[in-house]
Amino acid sequence: MSAEEQKKTYRITGTNIRLSGKVHRIGRKIDLTVEDAERLKEFLEPLEEEPAEDTAEIDALKELISKLNGQLAERESDLDELTGELSELCTTVNTQNANIINLNAGVADRDSTIALRDKSIDGLTNQIAKLKEALVKKEGGKK
Repeated sequence: MSAEEQKKTYRITGTNIRLSGKVHRIGRKIDLTVEDAERLKEFLEPLEEEPAEDTAEIDALKELISKLNGQLAERESDLDELTGELSELCTTVNTQNANIINLNAGVADRDSTIALRDKSIDGLTNQIAKLKEALVKKEGGKK
């Protein structure tokens, strides 16, 4: 292939191009001869030639991705286990909170009962005092 027939890759910019009866749209890649590219240069952006793939590098990257995916799977498994443990702890805490609420209600009931007993004792103490006064007056009146 001569230098003039050798084709290079370009990106179409600015406007659609009609070449050999075919419309090539803006943004598309097109392979052109140097001669065609020279005529259409104001509507083209040359693209770098893509280097040949390095299979060793690709294989190394695939291996790294595989290793990272394995590590990710392990972490997900650890996370699932920790999530289960956390769920159990939450259940335990919620149960303990319910027990504490019940104990607090029981303590409040006892406090209320003690207050009522204190009032009853105060009432009985007052009655005893009045009875003593009455007895003293009664005994004092007999003398």
